[in-house]
Amino acid sequence: MAENVNEPGRADPPGERPGVPVDGNGPDLPREDAGAGSKEGGNALALGIALGTALGVAFGLALDNLALGVGMGIAIGVALGAGVQEQRRRRPPAE
Repeated sequence: MAENVNEPGRADPPGERPGVPVDGNGPDLPREDAGAGSKEGGNALALGIALGTALGVAFGLALDNLALGVGMGIAIGVALGAGVQEQRRRRPPAE
C-alpha cells in the first residue's frame, strides 16, 4: 500500500486516498463524470482554425505574404467555426 503523505510511514486503509482526509474536506478533486457531457459541435472551432490556417497558407502564397494569409485564414476559420458551433448549440433537440 502507498504511504499517506500526511503521516509518513503509516499505510493507507483500503479505500482511502493518500493525503485526503476521511471527512472529505481535502483538496478539490475532479468528479469522475466531469467532462462526460455532450460534445456535439465542440470541435467546430478547432476545425475552423485548422482549415482556415491551411487555406490561409494558400492565400498567403498567392499574395506573397504568408503571415498575412495565415492571419486572414485563421480569422475566417475562427468566425466560421464559432458560427457553426453556436448554430449547433442553439439547434432544438431532435425528436
